[in-house]
Amino acid sequence: MTTTVTFGPWYQRLIQPRGVVQDLASKVREDADPFVPYRDGNLAAGVAFLTQGLTVQIVYTSVYAHYVFKGVAMAGHAPKHYTGKSLNYFTGKHSQAGADWIERAKSANMPGWESLVKGMLLDG
Repeated sequence: MTTTVTFGPWYQRLIQPRGVVQDLASKVREDADPFVPYRDGNLAAGVAFLTQGLTVQIVYTSVYAHYVFKGVAMAGHAPKHYTGKSLNYFTGKHSQAGADWIERAKSANMPGWESLVKGMLLDG
């Protein structure tokens, strides 16, 4: 006696989830945008996705992205040093702009991200 079990198309998405991971990274970047400081748009526009296996890193490529993300002013010549002074963020274009924008987006959007992944895995 033979029993055949046929899995739905969700099975392929489970064993090869790269597309799901990349779509989630794009959504995280999109949802983080209102939290990214925006004066002339260079920081928000300069984003790269670095993919290695099932890991996708969202990298803000502007030379000043790191200290703006940390929220601490830097001074001096290269290599610069942290001054300990907090940055004041321009909120004229992105009213929620500030430091640590990915974590702040995560706090605001995690349930939606979980639903997105569940929907992509189960429903395609």
